[in-house]
Amino acid sequence: MQIVEEYRAKAIIAKEHGNEKDEEYYLKMIIGIYAWKNDQYWDIADFLYYRNLNNLVKKASSTTLKKLTEQLHSVKKQTMFEHTKKP
Repeated sequence: MQIVEEYRAKAIIAKEHGNEKDEEYYLKMIIGIYAWKNDQYWDIADFLYYRNLNNLVKKASSTTLKKLTEQLHSVKKQTMFEHTKKP
C-alpha cells in the first residue's frame, strides 16, 4: 500500500504544479499495480462507463426536475393544491 500512496502523493504534486505528463505517469503506475489482466482492465472500463452513464442519468433527471418545477411555479397556487382542500 505504501507504494500506491507514494504514487498518489506524487500524482497530486504533479497535478498541483500543472505537470500533466508526470501526473499521467504516476496514475498509470497506480493502475498498473491493480490491473495487469484483461478482466481487471474490464473492471476499470466498466467502472468508468457506468460512472459516466450514471452522471448522464443524473443530469437528465436534474434537467427534467428543473423544467417541471418551473412549470409548477407558473401554475396558480390555488389550482395546484386543490386536492388538499378540506370540505
